[in-house]
Amino acid sequence: MNIKQTVTDRAYNQIKTLITNLRLKLGQRIDIKELANRFNISQTPIREALSLLVKDELIEYKPRQGYYVVNLSYHDIEEIYELRKLIECFALKQALKNGNIDKGVFNHILVESKSIQKEVNKEKKLLNYHILGRELHLNIVKSCSNKRIYSIYLRIYPIVNITQNLDKMYETSLCEHVQIAQNILNCAVSKLNCDALKAVNFLRHHINNGKKRGLVVFKQQLEREIKNI
Repeated sequence: MNIKQTVTDRAYNQIKTLITNLRLKLGQRIDIKELANRFNISQTPIREALSLLVKDELIEYKPRQGYYVVNLSYHDIEEIYELRKLIECFALKQALKNGNIDKGVFNHILVESKSIQKEVNKEKKLLNYHILGRELHLNIVKSCSNKRIYSIYLRIYPIVNITQNLDKMYETSLCEHVQIAQNILNCAVSKLNCDALKAVNFLRHHINNGKKRGLVVFKQQLEREIKNI
């Protein structure tokens, strides 16, 4: 791999993280020079990375204006959460029905999530919460053994990640992650339909809760922006 491509890849991942973590605000104009200075690289790999992020639909390019972070609406966020419910709940239902649960993977997620609950360093706790949350939700979808569904989910996951970061009540969400992992393991052991229904319904409950909390934060942010105009 050539050095230029390596620098572009690094810039791509760094900018993507800034967007999904909401360090760059939704709808914000991208300052290419500022990013180049921040990452201590030239503007060329920044532009190349932005072009890749346009394909990911995390960045919008406006002719004669420049690059902008995707600007989600209230309705967009509602749609993303509804899409998540369709994919994740279907995937979990199929995985439990077909016995495709990797108990080792979900036991690891359960143990590590419980460990995170005891973490006193808030910054470390939040970082690990996001890492394990990604692992949990991606593995739920992966468990249905449908490559096309998993591919679609991977495609939309960066946008999903943005909406997840709108939910500031990560302590509550972490408790729900623990329960989701426990429910899945219980189903894998018992193989009872009633347990499977409980697991799918709780996953749906978790996504609905995240949607409600995220939309409240999003609405508050919009109200603050309107006041500052």
